[in-house]
Amino acid sequence: MCVTEPAKGRIMHAALRIEDAFLYLADDFPEFCENGQSNSPKALGGSPVTIHRYVKDCDAAVKRTEQVGARVIRRPAPWPMAH
Repeated sequence: MCVTEPAKGRIMHAALRIEDAFLYLADDFPEFCENGQSNSPKALGGSPVTIHRYVKDCDAAVKRTEQVGARVIRRPAPWPMAH
């Protein structure tokens, strides 16, 4: 599945299925980022890779990562295109 933004040709949402797992990809959309800042490699000074992982209980997964020291930058929230 792939959803594109026709006007600029950016990939908004692409889903690749590998066995029972999904890999989601998207182009940089600074208008959806905190403070409207880009997440491109140039802007970040590093990797352009963002990895999204599907879990059955998102809130529990986030809680577990915080318990082991992760810093949550943006809390999970429902998305209109959620599965």
